[in-house]
Amino acid sequence: MEPDQRFEIQLGHVCNNRCVFCVSGQMTELRLAKPVDTELIRSEIDRAKAMGIPKFTFLGGEPTIHHSFMELLEYAVSKEFEEVVIFTNGVRLWNEKWLRKVTALGDSIAWRISLQGADEETHDFTTKKKGAFKKIVTGLETLSKMGQKLSINMCVVEENYRSLVHLPELVKKYDIWQVHLDMVRPRDSGDRTEDYLDGIMPDYEDLGRVLRTMLSDFDSISPDFDVNIGNLPYCVVPEWGHKIHHEGNLTFTVAVDGDSELSAPWDKYQDKNTDKLKLDSCTSCAFEAQCSGFFDLYARRRGVDIFRPVSMSRIRELDTEHRLFVLRMKPHLDALGESLDSGWVLREREEDERMRRIVCRLHGDSDQEVRLVLVPPDMPGGGDGEHTEFCLRIESASVPDHIANTVAGEFFDTLAGTCPGLVRTSVSSDRIRKRRTVFGSDTLVTPSIQRRLRRLMSNDAVPGWKVVGTHPNLDTNGVSAYLESANGVRASVHLNRNEKDRIEVSWDFPEDFDKTARRSMMHSVAAALRGQQRATA
Repeated sequence: MEPDQRFEIQLGHVCNNRCVFCVSGQMTELRLAKPVDTELIRSEIDRAKAMGIPKFTFLGGEPTIHHSFMELLEYAVSKEFEEVVIFTNGVRLWNEKWLRKVTALGDSIAWRISLQGADEETHDFTTKKKGAFKKIVTGLETLSKMGQKLSINMCVVEENYRSLVHLPELVKKYDIWQVHLDMVRPRDSGDRTEDYLDGIMPDYEDLGRVLRTMLSDFDSISPDFDVNIGNLPYCVVPEWGHKIHHEGNLTFTVAVDGDSELSAPWDKYQDKNTDKLKLDSCTSCAFEAQCSGFFDLYARRRGVDIFRPVSMSRIRELDTEHRLFVLRMKPHLDALGESLDSGWVLREREEDERMRRIVCRLHGDSDQEVRLVLVPPDMPGGGDGEHTEFCLRIESASVPDHIANTVAGEFFDTLAGTCPGLVRTSVSSDRIRKRRTVFGSDTLVTPSIQRRLRRLMSNDAVPGWKVVGTHPNLDTNGVSAYLESANGVRASVHLNRNEKDRIEVSWDFPEDFDKTARRSMMHSVAAALRGQQRATA
């Protein structure tokens, strides 16, 4: 999972590109940009480490052309941050020798590449740098072969937004785990006239049309691929609200103050809300709590007719696949209150929009706890209780099974009473027992596959993972097992008979699942299926 705190530092405004939206390119062109002193940067790296922040990012301008970049990168890596990110426009990515020198410093290095168009013409036009796109593509090819962690960042402007329809096709060629798009922020674009700033902002209505095409294409490649859009009002494409974010993990930014001095660390996302507006009608929108509004310049120059509140009933009409599951469940969980009639208290609630998962911790007397998980009704593996709006699973409990089952049943019935739709299957001890029992003699699943499934479902067969559901694959006399890690990552293991009557094992993982963790998990599953106990550190 991504670290929940980050620290980023700007090495200066000096940049080789002249992006239409960026203050750094403008300052460089005006000969006002200077590199920040190396020792100042070292002291900020020390500050980040002392604060206990796990993720550190080098920003520009273009950080890789700072005269002390390699020295500073090596220093940051030596501090043993979980991740050291190089946010680069790709100017040096063509140089494989340089890339190997960088990656040799350690496994903590990750790359965030500034792509300002999904094709050569658009990127080079937006950056005002001929040949820039080719350098990025060369770097993506090399870094993908090297197994580096890659993400893409684009500032969406009038000059490049139409190219977004080509972005999925480009991204799938490389080992990219995330794409982040951010709406151009007028205040960050330098000393420009209002006419200029208005001219680089895309029309949100037409942008919505383009985004729908792009997001649908990403979805066809993989529904789990992490593409997210920053600072776009949710009402522009409400059916894709799960891909929009106006906040982020706590990020401390140290930016250039003046020509080469550094600011004190400031909260990046808190600052991003200071030049936005919301209408009175926004209070009736289902997205109101998570939406910070729209840029005041856009409203002043383009009007506000496009910004209309989205009702929860409209969301249910649009969201046929429950991708906005957390948003849909939130008002019903809020209406539930904290205490059940039995006295058990819903003390904690963890919401994960991307994983479409809500963890509910219910507490009884003393240290008693029942941990329940809510997932969408179409989630593989089903639930211990199933409703047309949600499935409920008992994940863990510090009390005997019969008490946990009773608490889960009361919670399910109470929550179902606040939701639209129908109960499909109530929580019952008999259902819970059957869901946790390997198929019996009357199933079409072959005995040899049943034996392997029993091994997989035994305690601690796969360290850090738990089988949360199974489903027979009747066409192949096989079975699928759905596993979930302690931090909510889901994976599937499929055991099926092939045409030669041999058992085949296949897997499904999230796109951004760490390769080392994936390999370790697969080895553990393979050992469990063979009936071997895999040693753990």
